[in-house]
Amino acid sequence: MHGRSYSSSKISFLDLATSATNRAQNLVDRYPDNSTVQVYYNPANPSESVLEPGDASGITFLYLVGSLFAAGGLFFLIMSLTGHVHVR
Repeated sequence: MHGRSYSSSKISFLDLATSATNRAQNLVDRYPDNSTVQVYYNPANPSESVLEPGDASGITFLYLVGSLFAAGGLFFLIMSLTGHVHVR
């Protein structure tokens, strides 16, 4: 874009392949050497690009669940340190 070259190592925003071997084989099967591919990029920041632009709502859900567990753990830690929770 505008005479500049960009590169990225991202295939998609979220890839939930069952194992590293399956993921690697899937990539080899989908993108063989010297094949022509369509690249999707952010026009405001062309360095943000992927080959498979899927929905990233799954990763948002994982962050939300992780945050809830972290908040719960922090809550019980604070309650324990301040003497509100007694362990017997």
